[in-house]
Amino acid sequence: MSELPNDTEAEAAAGMGRIERVLSRAVLLAAGLALVLMSILTAVDVAGRSLNMPLAAATELTEILMVIVVFCAMPVVTRRDNHIVIDILDFIVPALIRRIESIVINLVGAVALGAVTWRVWLLAERAKTSGDFTPYLQLPMAPIIAFIAILSACVSAAFLTNFIYAVIRRK
Repeated sequence: MSELPNDTEAEAAAGMGRIERVLSRAVLLAAGLALVLMSILTAVDVAGRSLNMPLAAATELTEILMVIVVFCAMPVVTRRDNHIVIDILDFIVPALIRRIESIVINLVGAVALGAVTWRVWLLAERAKTSGDFTPYLQLPMAPIIAFIAILSACVSAAFLTNFIYAVIRRK
């Protein structure tokens, strides 16, 4: 069984530059901190429930933290090409077919996430216009939805970068 590459190896394999590496580590740090906070929040809520004192707004905060975890990690995972794959047939598939597969997957991913970005951005604008707030804490929804749109755009850009590298055979 092969070992997973560390951050430096994965970044080098993806052809990431210095700025891209710093940004990827910053968003992964944000995702990690959100995950730790979510764990603490859940533990406190569970302990409180056992004492019949659940933590108010725990569900709402967990949802917001989950958004941070998922959407901060997605661009980095995509750019490093670290998505979960089933590669049981890769050893018999010719290199040209694998290259074409990479080109198609990354192009479709870039277009699909570009469409997601556009639609989510429209949703953020609508939330801002209508003044939508979270149910319990009354936090404005527009910045949360805009965050999702911006990070979705980053995922689309990561797919596009991987597409370009696949076309020019740098990756």
